[in-house]
Amino acid sequence: MPSETASGRLKKQIMFMLLKKLGINKCWRCSELITDVKDLSIEHKKPWLDSKDPIGLYFDLDNIAFSHIKCNIGAARKPHKIIWEEGKMYCWSCKRQRLIEEFPPSYRGKRGKACSECHSKARTRLKRNNSLDQTKKLTDEPSIPSKTQSEKGK
Repeated sequence: MPSETASGRLKKQIMFMLLKKLGINKCWRCSELITDVKDLSIEHKKPWLDSKDPIGLYFDLDNIAFSHIKCNIGAARKPHKIIWEEGKMYCWSCKRQRLIEEFPPSYRGKRGKACSECHSKARTRLKRNNSLDQTKKLTDEPSIPSKTQSEKGK
């Protein structure tokens, strides 16, 4: 076992023992007793990440509580969760919810697709890049030197 893992487990066991001795091994979320060290988690009462002072709130001991790991995880913020509005889809390109009608018919009802506007911009960009590549290939090709009159006679 890596020493960091062992050290973390030991600190958690000491903390749990002290919480039980002080009689404060109560879950901040559900108010039930935390009876096993495996269930113990440290949590922030107020979310710190999106606050005005995230570092200050993270280390503020008045903002710290103890809870069951399941209660803590269940209350965690879910920034990636998108609430879908009726009749809309999410465009992965412009990162907005758009009306379903704004997507190509073959994309409707599917995830990870671009709206018609973003789709046509991407196609235009692709065509432009392809034509630039073709032009570059034509100009970058080394020219074959033609034989001089003296070399032709040999």
